Amino acid sequence: DLSEWIGQPCVPFIRQFNASQYFGRLHTNYDAAAFVQVAWWAGCKTTVLTSCSDDPAIHESRRRNLEMWFPGLIHNVICIGLGESKRSHLDALPRGLWIEDNYQNAVDGAELGFDTWCLRKSHNLQHESSSHPDVKWVDSLSQILSHYK
Repeated sequence: DLSEWIGQPCVPFIRQFNASQYFGRLHTNYDAAAFVQVAWWAGCKTTVLTSCSDDPAIHESRRRNLEMWFPGLIHNVICIGLGESKRSHLDALPRGLWIEDNYQNAVDGAELGFDTWCLRKSHNLQHESSSHPDVKWVDSLSQILSHYK
């Protein structure tokens, strides 16, 4: 929950945004587009596990949005309730690379045996200095790629 970072309850605002037309129009960044393309070329199957809503219409909006930015490159999209733990869903996936910006989800991935990377964002920086030893921190997806060349 970002409330502590923002200083006020934010879940109602996130729910409202996720239910809006704007959620289905989210932009990607060059880093993400390049990373997913390289993973696809390397034969990796990319799964997106997103905590956005329990509403099937919002799930479909997210799937369409990802397909627009990553046509044919995303193997699976799993949408779960906003704020729901990803741990049980992660546990059902084959072990591999796990990238997060939510620190607790990163810890869950590391504890489950994933090669876990946490993207530094202003809402998670307070965790880096005392981070789980198997969570690696980076500023961008391109930094992760440099570890696999």
